[in-house]
Amino acid sequence: MPTLAPKHTLLRSADALKFCQQQVAVSGVVRLAELPRLAASLREAEGEALVDVAFGVDQQKRKVLSGRLQAVLPLVCQRCLDSIDWPVVGQFSLALVWNDEQASQLPSTLDPVLMDSEELDLYAIVEDELLLALPLVAHHEAALCRAPSHTVTLLDIDADRKKNPFQVLSGLNVKKKPLEGS
Repeated sequence: MPTLAPKHTLLRSADALKFCQQQVAVSGVVRLAELPRLAASLREAEGEALVDVAFGVDQQKRKVLSGRLQAVLPLVCQRCLDSIDWPVVGQFSLALVWNDEQASQLPSTLDPVLMDSEELDLYAIVEDELLLALPLVAHHEAALCRAPSHTVTLLDIDADRKKNPFQVLSGLNVKKKPLEGS
């Protein structure tokens, strides 16, 4: 497989069956702005992903593709709301399938790509892989984050729970009236 240093744009789509039979390898750059689902999760849709994809046929005669990608995704730190560049380096192994039954028979080392024609949208594959690489919550390391340093610990919460809510009333100076008849 070629190295991740392409200077040209990745093919948007490929004739998957033909590429698998001919064992074609492609590489290229995908601009993050051209991936709308991913762009919605980014601070700004700037930058690009470098992608290598190799098509082939495995020993079980399955049409497969494997690839690598790398990108730096501009995200927003959820602690301080400042910018954070999230590096992504990933690999994927996919098998082309035409129905759910074929997908269920794949080994765990292959993820299915459900085909509805011979054309495969390479940008959709790149976008899916980058979406899977997003963190659940993007944040800087604690030492690098500019978020306020106040934190609430479980001990603080427990201490608040143990306080008697009527304790405030004990501070009131209430004079008792003498009872009549005493």
